[in-house]
Amino acid sequence: MKISTLWKTGFVGAALFFGCCLVSDCASVIVGTGTVEAVDPGKRCWRIVAADGEHYEPTRLPDEYKIDGLSVEFRARPTDAATICMMGEVVELLSIRARPKEK
Repeated sequence: MKISTLWKTGFVGAALFFGCCLVSDCASVIVGTGTVEAVDPGKRCWRIVAADGEHYEPTRLPDEYKIDGLSVEFRARPTDAATICMMGEVVELLSIRARPKEK
């Protein structure tokens, strides 16, 4: 077998492997709506209570979203990070935005 054929085969194999990894990453993304809650102000603990009842603890909630009762839309990914708050699944926020207030 020629070296160029081996290289092409290796390239295609790597593309398939990494492509599958990227697809599995997409499966673990959490998309939802919820409400931001201040849980323990002394520890600066914040969580998002999703509309489906799940509790998520964002590792880096931006200051402008640290408003108790704020309704938000978010995308997050589970992470292995540990926190002192221990009040929900720890997630890394991929995006977050405030929802318009209902009338």
